[in-house]
Amino acid sequence: LSVSLLISLLILELAMHISEPLWTKNLLLSNPPNYLLSNEELNLMRQYFDAELGWKRPSNTAFGERKMPVQFGNPILATFGDSFVFGDEISDNETWQTYLAALFQRDVYNMGVKGFFPDQALLHYRRYASKIKTP
Repeated sequence: LSVSLLISLLILELAMHISEPLWTKNLLLSNPPNYLLSNEELNLMRQYFDAELGWKRPSNTAFGERKMPVQFGNPILATFGDSFVFGDEISDNETWQTYLAALFQRDVYNMGVKGFFPDQALLHYRRYASKIKTP
């Protein structure tokens, strides 16, 4: 039984080896250019990828924080975290940081990033906390 199984497997392997050019050509199982990014795409991705933090949304603000609808010029707090801190699916003027800033009449930085895990939020905090001057 084991000899006949071994012979069957060898015949099957030989048949696959002989017919490989036919089925790989017709099925296009591997076409590397389909999976490579152009230089333009790579440059675009660099805006969204940080080697230490991972993927994040670029922002045109001083520290990469979410835009504040009203700036008071006197910061009090910087918040770091994931999409709950960021305020995913709400506008800039609806975040809890905006309401807190209006309550204290001072700036509250929203440094939350959608999709961050706690370790990424900690790394984000370590990178920016000393640069943002808040009590």
